[in-house]
Parts: sequence; C-alpha cells; structure tokens
Amino acid sequence: MDQQPQNDLPFMPPPVRPSQNLRWIMLPVGVVILVAVLLGVTVLSVGVLSRDVLNRTVPIDHTSHLTETATSMPIGATYVASVPGPGCDAQGGRWTVDRLAHSICTGGKLHVTFQGMAIISFLGPSSSATIAHNYEVSVVVTPFDRLGAGLIVRESSNSNIGFGYAILIGNDGGWNVFNDDGGDPNYSLPGGNVTPEATHHLDVTVRGASEVIQIDGLQVGKFTNSEFISGNSVGLVGFSEGPGAADFQDFTYTPLS
Repeated sequence: MDQQPQNDLPFMPPPVRPSQNLRWIMLPVGVVILVAVLLGVTVLSVGVLSRDVLNRTVPIDHTSHLTETATSMPIGATYVASVPGPGCDAQGGRWTVDRLAHSICTGGKLHVTFQGMAIISFLGPSSSATIAHNYEVSVVVTPFDRLGAGLIVRESSNSNIGFGYAILIGNDGGWNVFNDDGGDPNYSLPGGNVTPEATHHLDVTVRGASEVIQIDGLQVGKFTNSEFISGNSVGLVGFSEGPGAADFQDFTYTPLS
C-alpha cells in the first residue's frame, strides 16, 4: 500500500478576517480615540498657557487711580514738614526759591538770610499734587528783623497778576499784612502787636477772597480781597530794609473744601 508523503510543518488554521460590519464598528472607535488624544493635548496646552499667563508679571498702570489726587491732596489731609524748604523737607514737597535768598537746614530749622523781599514757595506736597483753591497753612517762625518774616498766601509767579498777600511778624512784635505786587510790599491791612523777640506760630486760613490770621492760637485779623484769588502756591517770606534773617519750622498745609 502506497504511503502519502507527510508534511512536517504544523497545521495553521486560516486567518480569521473581520467581517465588513466589524470594520465599520472599529473605524468610529479609532476616530473617538484620536479625538480624545487630541483633546487631551489641547487641554494640557491650555493649562500650561494659563499657568504661564498667571505666573507672568504684567505691568500695572498705577496712574489711573491717581486722577483725583493729581491736582490736590484729599480734603482735610494735612501735610507736615518739620523742616520746610528745598533740600530740607524730608516729606518730598516741592519748594522753590522765587527770589534771592540763602537757606540752610540747621538745628531742626530752616534758617533763611535775605535782603529786601525773599520768598521760598511751596508748590505742593508732591511732584503731581498742587495747591488747593481753599486751604489752611501754618508755620513756626522766629524773625530777626524789624519788618519780619512769616507766610505768603495766594502767591503767583505771574507778574501780570501779582504775587500775593504776605503776613509778616517783626522781631519787635509788630505784625502786618502786605499786598505784594512784585515791587515794594504795600500795607493792605492794619496790623497789631504780639510778644517781641519771640518765636510765634502763624496760621492763615484762605477761603475764596477771605483770609483769617491767627498768631499763637488767637485770631488777630481777617480781611477780604480778591486781587490775588487765582494764586496757586503758598510760601515762606521774609522782608527787610537791609540784611535780614529768620528761622522756620513745623510747616503745615491742609486743603479745605
């Protein structure tokens, strides 16, 4: 009997091919998986971007909230300069020497020497804030000359308008209000007398065309004049016929409504 040749290779069943329906089912599944992967990458990217944005230092506009204070200090707030004047005021106020004067900071005071009229103007408590229309201003002053030293209010550097009202206390105790129009000051209000050869606290309140003067806590005078009503600064002032001098300290400025 003839024997058939044997095949030593193992028997392999024919491959099972997916049916047409199974292929149509697997196709959407693959698409879903691909979309999920893409969405995951997108979410991860957005998360990283959001984290970068949150951690990024973004410049902040610090000027938008300064609009209200760019022209004046808040009403009722008081600016204090223990030692007033340019180079002496530790609070950063703006000061200028409007007329010939020499000033130094010494012994906790501003010492000023002058001849004729000397004014050291206070333009505002900072580089952006200016003087309000109504205000109260004060200073502690020690005059060493008969004509005296004190404060000037409603001051303006515009010579077409004038320079303001100077309230002076002399070392003889006499005080007066001068109408300073850029030349020799003229008396604008009869004055009075306080303690001579002394240090005095001078306070002036300015509202509209009205000025109220206090010396050492007592009201000594009041006058109304609108000639310099548009003046936009205040200042320390000294006046002498020859060489004069004065000390200033504890300057305050308060905007009023």
